[in-house]
Amino acid sequence: CMSEGVVEFSAKMPGKAGQPGLWPAFWMMGNLGRATVQDSTDFVWPFSYSHCPAEKDAASNQDPRFQQQMDACLGKNWTERFGFNPEQGRGAVEIDIVEVKPGSKMTDYWKEKVQPGFCTPLSQEQYNALDTQQPSLYTNLVLAPGIPQLADQRPNDTSAGHPANCMPSDWSKQWYHELQPGNPRTYGTRYGTTVGDQWGAFFDKR
Repeated sequence: CMSEGVVEFSAKMPGKAGQPGLWPAFWMMGNLGRATVQDSTDFVWPFSYSHCPAEKDAASNQDPRFQQQMDACLGKNWTERFGFNPEQGRGAVEIDIVEVKPGSKMTDYWKEKVQPGFCTPLSQEQYNALDTQQPSLYTNLVLAPGIPQLADQRPNDTSAGHPANCMPSDWSKQWYHELQPGNPRTYGTRYGTTVGDQWGAFFDKR
């Protein structure tokens, strides 16, 4: 298992930055799952969990006995067949070093979400951090388990791109409140980055 290290790479967009239909990326995933082969990633990707909760706490811990294929509840009778350590959860975490979203759209959170009544109003400072210009570049760490269903820290269960996917109205309740837009301790200051590390404006100056 990789616990630390440095990755260096050089990449070039395969075409114009505003060309739709592209999803260029440079990413890594644990070798217990094979990218694009669903049978190898179901209940393996993107788990990073090594805990066997008591039955009474199973639901609040995403119930690894049913959600995680190689969970910490498995004993020697299962793990010794594959050379794994007993009672140790394993999975395939995804690290997206670079993902590019081509296009030329400028997002407008107030116009698209607040004005129609989908989301509550925010401060102008937050709008400035959320409204971004494509092309955009993202860095992500994808891992599970996530936030339990119906927990107050979890966004509404709506499909991706649904207008009711809103920013939290109370960041103090969030599981990782440092993700609040504009927080330099999380996003840094060098490129003026914000949610998702969207660097479109930086690339326009290159």
